[in-house]
Amino acid sequence: MGFSNILFLWASILPLIVLLYYFFRKKYKDQPISSTIFWEEVMQETKASPYLKHLQKNALLYLQLLALILFVLALMNPFIKTKEIAGEQSIWIVDTSATMLAGQTFAQHKEEMKSLASEFTGQPLTIITTGDEPKTIIRQETDSSAIHKAIDSLEVTYEEEQLIKAIDVAQAYIGETATSIYLFTDSVERGELPISSEQIKWIVKGASKDLQNVSIKRFAATSIGEEALALIQLKNETDEKKQVELILQDSEGRVIVEEGIALKEQEEMTKTFEKLPLTESLFATIQVEDDYEVDNSMVTILGNNLSQIVIDQQMHQLVQKGFQALNTEVKLVPSDQLATIKEALIVTNQVELLGKTDSPLILIGRDDELSEEVNSLVDVSEDALFAFSNLLFYSKNKRDSI
Repeated sequence: MGFSNILFLWASILPLIVLLYYFFRKKYKDQPISSTIFWEEVMQETKASPYLKHLQKNALLYLQLLALILFVLALMNPFIKTKEIAGEQSIWIVDTSATMLAGQTFAQHKEEMKSLASEFTGQPLTIITTGDEPKTIIRQETDSSAIHKAIDSLEVTYEEEQLIKAIDVAQAYIGETATSIYLFTDSVERGELPISSEQIKWIVKGASKDLQNVSIKRFAATSIGEEALALIQLKNETDEKKQVELILQDSEGRVIVEEGIALKEQEEMTKTFEKLPLTESLFATIQVEDDYEVDNSMVTILGNNLSQIVIDQQMHQLVQKGFQALNTEVKLVPSDQLATIKEALIVTNQVELLGKTDSPLILIGRDDELSEEVNSLVDVSEDALFAFSNLLFYSKNKRDSI
């Protein structure tokens, strides 16, 4: 409950004035009486109903106070707050990036979506997920069971959020309809949202608290002779000192480095580990109390310093051109000579080479799979991009435009 005219609270002094008047009025006065014959009877009646007698005696006071209190409330214009979905339709933009896993934000937002869905009274709902290519999960849906099913199907996709793209898609669905757009994300800058208007209402649902995170920013390793060299970069994104336990493991799961590191607030630290045992891969983890566990581990494959790329001569010319654009040292070798190649990256489609060479292989168009001809009709469906856009094609002659 609230008051729209709280300034009129000063009017509450009026009942106090009336109350003070009754406190200071003259309570007794001398009154001569002719007889006390009925005095005892009156006293008995008073004792039998004291509250009623008190009410009868002070009825005017209570009526005056009630009238003044109602007058003060009327001046302050009280109201009761209730939840209601604004607009003729609703659009939900759901952030599915990996940062939504911090502090169980994504799970909390799904519960809040279900709560909001139960308040719909026939309003159509559209749900859009973020990503490099925003996806429309449901469009103009009014069925409650379908909405709850769509909410349950939402999952984190680990794509970059790309909120601007999702907002552009949402604006294509608005048209001339009054719309409330809910943005479910961890955080968003005010400047990323379009300018508000009377037709569109923006509601941002962010993280429920200030999340703390300590992360592995970079992790790389390479082989130098019979040893390995690793580099790791840690960052404390909080405003307090954090104690981190760093663990490095080889490809067999054996611990080769275990070290405690103290990170100051907002500190970014880079550490190098030399003369590590040679292994195919390294796995780094940090043990720390934070709200985001996804970036507390990282794996890297040791570089083998292979600078030469060998391509099977029977591979398509486009494959050859593609690798030549990446590396200048690209050689074309006949298929029967690939097994003898050493210290080079081999690009082929021959699966049988997997057991004949120790060199790394890239299989493109494996020869152990059979190609199948597909003869079917192209499925044509309506796309949201063209649902609200009138496309006009113009030629030099305006009469030929359509």
